[in-house]
Amino acid sequence: MRKYSAAVAATALTVLSSCNTSVTIVAAQPKLAKVSFAGQRVCGNFQTSFQQFSFTCPALPTLDSSGWQITPLVTPSISHPPFEHINNQVNLTITGPSFSSLDIEIAYITSKPNDSLTQVDSTVPNKPGEVFYTREVGVSQTDDGTTRTWTVEVNVSTCSEIREVQFFDRGTSGPRSNPLSVYLLRSPQETYCDPGAQAGPALGGGPGPGDPMNTPASGGCQNGAAQQTFNVCENCAVGHPQQMSVFATTTACSWSDVLKTFGYAPNSSKPQTCTITQADRATCQGPP
Repeated sequence: MRKYSAAVAATALTVLSSCNTSVTIVAAQPKLAKVSFAGQRVCGNFQTSFQQFSFTCPALPTLDSSGWQITPLVTPSISHPPFEHINNQVNLTITGPSFSSLDIEIAYITSKPNDSLTQVDSTVPNKPGEVFYTREVGVSQTDDGTTRTWTVEVNVSTCSEIREVQFFDRGTSGPRSNPLSVYLLRSPQETYCDPGAQAGPALGGGPGPGDPMNTPASGGCQNGAAQQTFNVCENCAVGHPQQMSVFATTTACSWSDVLKTFGYAPNSSKPQTCTITQADRATCQGPP
């Protein structure tokens, strides 16, 4: 959802009309201004199953790389404190020059190239999905004529120890800026994974409940029908308490195709440990 000040828009239009020229916006490395989540900033060393990280902790806003530990795995609801749910959401506030744009990418700890992330409206129900598996982040923005501010919502897998998100500012001409790197981390002792999950270091862990174990089928459905969007609620905890349920969406031709995508193929042992149902986010994970 994009938000603009009417005064700013009017001023910009007046300048462009009276001068009959375009305004050149030069890219500048974006800054991390704020992090809102359940967890703590990492200052010093942080050990994952794949590598050790080390961070300094300059005051915000900062251009420096920073690490943020998502903890605990389960956290109280903000709107209904007695209720608990999975801790998998981080909101980042990023700033850059007025009227510039932002490229957002997921980076890997190996030599694998970055992947671009689609910026979706986080006010749309069930958006964004898990940052790696859906390549989505939720984004809204404001602009006061001097600074553009983006609020970026990142959904992080419960089985992920590492998600590095990079931000690049882009002006109206010339190259984009150097990246701002934000590392979203979990302790190996606080991950919650699908049974038998095996992921290489490029991914930094996964998949967890709510993450696809297999690549969804692509192409058309029988009789030329379009694929449907399915709401998925998965739970792999002992006893399946609701606070361990994880919500996701996927597109498929049928529910049987969804089951295959999430590892419930015939003869799979996963149904012995996990449950999967169709439910919206509120029903699955409870109030935010």
